[in-house]
Amino acid sequence: MWKVLVVEDDPMLAEIHKRYIEDNPEFTCTAVALDAKAAFKEIDKVCPDLIFLDVYLPQMNGLEFLKELRSSQKQIDVILITAARESEQVETAYRYGAVDYLIKPFEFSRLNEALEAYKLRKGLAEKADALDQKSLDEIYKHTANKAHVVLPKGLHERTLDRVKKCINQFEGPVTIEEIAEVMDMSKVTLRRYLEYMEKTGKVEIEMAYGLRGRPSYMYKKKGFDK
Repeated sequence: MWKVLVVEDDPMLAEIHKRYIEDNPEFTCTAVALDAKAAFKEIDKVCPDLIFLDVYLPQMNGLEFLKELRSSQKQIDVILITAARESEQVETAYRYGAVDYLIKPFEFSRLNEALEAYKLRKGLAEKADALDQKSLDEIYKHTANKAHVVLPKGLHERTLDRVKKCINQFEGPVTIEEIAEVMDMSKVTLRRYLEYMEKTGKVEIEMAYGLRGRPSYMYKKKGFDK
């Protein structure tokens, strides 16, 4: 069983994280720490395999904690859980060796994906006496497939998935009015998601010219599966 330390300054959130973690039968939350100082004491006591670490902590923030943890040479994996969306913080976390980054509010399914990816990677690595290319690819492909994309401010992963599923219902190009009607969403909000999807290659835009008035924008699925 994998031992987990939760480092979160909000006691209520810490308890929620603990319950989420222990819903997975192969993980146990051995301790909760409300700040970095307490976290280092718990590390010495319980020797966790994995830390769920909030970025916003009193006295020392999570990134500073992660940097100090790496300096101590302790072989502990870290998953960051935070409301921070700044890409620079995400990149810093990965440079310091974070294995995943969850942005609040997140769903249990996303947290469980992080646990399953961790379990797969550690399990395969520990079974192998020596790793070849095939083994390495097997260990990391699951994590790569589940890599969390930091969306622009105001966009939400769940809504983005709904927009993708809606567009997939149409065989050919579709107007924003048709999508908005199916989803019961305002065109202003929907346009932001469609613009993001166009920039990231998920849809392509076609122009439809009528007899009068301005041309219509038609959105066609491109870079995602049904």
